[in-house]
Amino acid sequence: MYSKIVAGQVSRRKPWLILGALSAVVATTVWGAPIPWALPDTRIALPMTGNVRLDWVVPPSAEPEVIAGKYLRMVENLRLMVDSGGHPWITTDRRRVLIPTRQWAFELSESFQDMVALDNGGVVFATLRHFGTLALAAPTTAGEQSPGVLPFQPFTTLPRLGARVFQGSFRHLYAVTDEPNGGSVVYRIGPEPTRRGTEEVHRWVKLFSTARPVTALAGTGKVTWVALGRTVFMHDAETGRWITHATAPADVRQLVRMIDGLFCATKDQVGYLGDNRQIFFLQTPSPLIAEGLDNRLYVLFPNTMGVAALDNLGAFRDLDSR
Repeated sequence: MYSKIVAGQVSRRKPWLILGALSAVVATTVWGAPIPWALPDTRIALPMTGNVRLDWVVPPSAEPEVIAGKYLRMVENLRLMVDSGGHPWITTDRRRVLIPTRQWAFELSESFQDMVALDNGGVVFATLRHFGTLALAAPTTAGEQSPGVLPFQPFTTLPRLGARVFQGSFRHLYAVTDEPNGGSVVYRIGPEPTRRGTEEVHRWVKLFSTARPVTALAGTGKVTWVALGRTVFMHDAETGRWITHATAPADVRQLVRMIDGLFCATKDQVGYLGDNRQIFFLQTPSPLIAEGLDNRLYVLFPNTMGVAALDNLGAFRDLDSR
């Protein structure tokens, strides 16, 4: 069964995807504590079976400039990451980082393209040329109203200037370079097997190239899911085999591989890409998604700058297996 949220109440529908409009007061049976804000242009449908929950981590903003679309106009610079404590990190300009749940903000000493949380608890940043982390130094400030500036400590160069970095699992990270011919080259960095066992290897290993540009990527080191526009492929590094995994209704902007399966974000939807079916359960302008180490899927709503977390995601896997 699916829940349809109408006028703050939950009604039941048969198990095909129904998108119900979110009202000004969100139903407590799905969303947790009531939130007296509207979510503009947002619709959602969650499985009634499996106890899937969507709870606010950062409540939606009621500020007029936010509701008017301030951050939707700068969505190309928005980034969302969740650290090992379940705290969302948000940047709107690729320099200043906000951690709302800790009421903390800082600026990195260099402009960055991407920020990624590692499953060992670390946080790394990718600038145009380098890959690194925060140096262990006290922040400097330019005034009482300015956030502290934390120094960037590079530990390796990227495969190519401006490479895009994607989060993987099992301490693996990926980088994608955009080639002059319109295609992409995918690299991986992370633990590698050696004669003495598995060791960290701080070098980028080329995995494969594509004739079309890569729009999103996720992986485990051995298996990589690659989005080329609307189509998501699965690549096995050991066999070199390619499999078409799913086709989304629009270009895939983000992929997140979790214990319970593969999730994606497009220009206006968030969905589950199963082996047998695709379940798009959230519709909102330009959503951003991120994986938490607590096995929750975090969603940033740029039209309100609220961050919500989805729990009990196994329900989507169960629906896919029916």
